[in-house]
Amino acid sequence: MKDSIQLSILLTTHTKSEHFNALLEKVLSFTSPMLEIIIINDAADVVTTQFIEREAKKSANSRVYIYEHSEPVGRGGSLNEALLNASGSLIWAPLRADRLNESLMVEAVRRFGGDPAAFWVLDHTLPDLPLEWIEAAEEAELPDDSCLIWNRSAIDAEQFFFNPFMDQLHGAELALRLKKNKSWYSTDPFFVVAKHQAPYVSYLDIREFLYTLLRLYNEPEEQKSILREIENLEARKSRRVTDDEYLLESRQLLRQGDAKRSLELIDRFLKRNPDHPEGLRIKVAALEKLRRHVEAAELKHNLQLQAEDFDEAEFLSLTSGMERSEMKAEETPFEVSVVIPTTGHGKSLLESALIHLEKAADPLQTELIIVDNASIDDTFDYLEQLKGSNFLNIRVITNSVNNGFAASVNMGIEAASSDYVLVMHNDVKVKEDTIRLLKSA
Repeated sequence: MKDSIQLSILLTTHTKSEHFNALLEKVLSFTSPMLEIIIINDAADVVTTQFIEREAKKSANSRVYIYEHSEPVGRGGSLNEALLNASGSLIWAPLRADRLNESLMVEAVRRFGGDPAAFWVLDHTLPDLPLEWIEAAEEAELPDDSCLIWNRSAIDAEQFFFNPFMDQLHGAELALRLKKNKSWYSTDPFFVVAKHQAPYVSYLDIREFLYTLLRLYNEPEEQKSILREIENLEARKSRRVTDDEYLLESRQLLRQGDAKRSLELIDRFLKRNPDHPEGLRIKVAALEKLRRHVEAAELKHNLQLQAEDFDEAEFLSLTSGMERSEMKAEETPFEVSVVIPTTGHGKSLLESALIHLEKAADPLQTELIIVDNASIDDTFDYLEQLKGSNFLNIRVITNSVNNGFAASVNMGIEAASSDYVLVMHNDVKVKEDTIRLLKSA
């Protein structure tokens, strides 16, 4: 039965959650028997992990295979693992595919299946000359992995692998290696290729492209020009690596709660890179966490970040999975914020605590902040239900690991918009007059 599979769809958790979730939902709804879906969960956060499990259970497709990593290995390593477990003659490893159409995809698979080409490029052309690849990579003109379909029957096994040392454009680097000696075609896509889909390419990725070129082209003049480009890249290394380090450190500081220091670092970065989209997203997130909402709004508006460059999902990921409402203080703050961390098998205790809290709290003047520290029961679904009913103006902070009680309380306090904060364990049963008496005291 498995021999009838013609297309293996490889999905890894290395794209923005909004794109991954939409793509996963769509492919899991497909019913064609010629498809299999291989999902590599590369140590993703608990929200993504639970989403994968829920959607896989709902799917009628019996050919869905999930592999989970306790420690991340990167997209290249994850794709190579998926390749080893794939049984289709055609391979597709998308990151994003808007308005994906199953019938068009099945028709394309049938067409590709009878063709001896090594790969197909959807809605793109590839560069011809060696250094044109570098220029195209730096200008974000190379196709991302979604726009490439591979024919493993036409590719030598020792050539068919994804570069594990890259962050982006794994498919484009593989196409570079195959293009010189293999046939390939450019064709129409069976989905909408989004504008600005090509990713920002780092210094390390450019270096890997240059090393690949150096191995492929042996003519003295070609090698000389490639070596010269490597030297130029190395000469720029100190500045570009410093830029990368600024981004990394400012992002880490933001996730650790030090928004002030994060903002200082990202402002230095933006002086040299004023239009860098990731740098701008980090600055907006830092301003929001510092409750400088007017500055953040002006930055979004002036640079039209909402329309194109600003990505709300990535913005939220910078803030440990908080909901959008958690990043914005209410115009009229509540009187009391109740902060409750929970973890493990804590749902039953939390339910009991909230039953008693509801009797003690004024629903118009109270906000409830739950810090979910990687619960391993169905707490996530329970909290989703509470959010759906807006129980005590609930907001949820979801952590992929158990950060401990003290750190979780600090996160809740930072997110609170009230003058009074009530910190509770999830097994506390407050009496009806508890909040009133505490406020009076």
